Amino acid sequence: MFKDEIFYKPNDNLEEVGTRNFKGIDNLKLTGEIYEVLDDIGNYNSTGILRVRLVESNIKYYDSRDKQANYYCIIKNGKAEIYESELSDIKR
Repeated sequence: MFKDEIFYKPNDNLEEVGTRNFKGIDNLKLTGEIYEVLDDIGNYNSTGILRVRLVESNIKYYDSRDKQANYYCIIKNGKAEIYESELSDIKR
């Protein structure tokens, strides 16, 4: 789904935001348990994915893929995927 939407059907109406200006999560506070670390997923500037089961969060749902060209995380169904670089030092 991700590759289909982004690579095969690009949406030029998506807004690109700065890395310090992710809309909708500016006051995000969460506590969770990391259940999977995917380090350096390839061709994304050493970006990896932290998959987290939420214990507590002030934001229950966040998915800006249809609005923003770049995004920091997706939060839904009690889980979060956080996109970050240099994850090799994180241990489960």
